[in-house]
Amino acid sequence: MTKKPAKSSGSAQSAAPVVKAAGAASLSPGTKQKTPLLPIAPKKGLKYSDKDLSTFRGAIERAKEDAMEELRMLRERLE
Repeated sequence: MTKKPAKSSGSAQSAAPVVKAAGAASLSPGTKQKTPLLPIAPKKGLKYSDKDLSTFRGAIERAKEDAMEELRMLRERLE
């Protein structure tokens, strides 16, 4: 004869509540680095082609013109 599992009474033992800190997280003093971070040196021989550079220049100039136009319109609205 096999035993039937006991029926649950509906209340489970709950775990301790989790305490969450309000606001920004803080680091313990031991985790801060003492040495300054240095930039990663670029790989030697890495160079964009002139075609890519001209494409980048065009995209940047278009974005600049759009931003200048938006700034002009915002200034007009404020006047």
